[in-house]
Amino acid sequence: MGKKTIQTQIFYRLSSLKAFGQSKHQDKKELRKQLGADYRFYSTTGKIYSDRTFKSYLKRCNVFAG
Repeated sequence: MGKKTIQTQIFYRLSSLKAFGQSKHQDKKELRKQLGADYRFYSTTGKIYSDRTFKSYLKRCNVFAG
């Protein structure tokens, strides 16, 4: 197998963050419960919940990568 291009690496990395069909609200609720008072420092769950967002991030990252 050949060397992976930066675009392929970007695709696989963003794909690993996909959480289509999961509840963003529920995930944030659980994160808030886990972190307690420290929650204010965390505004994200680190997941991508929307196909549209995934496509947008992929496009922007590939433009950045060249």
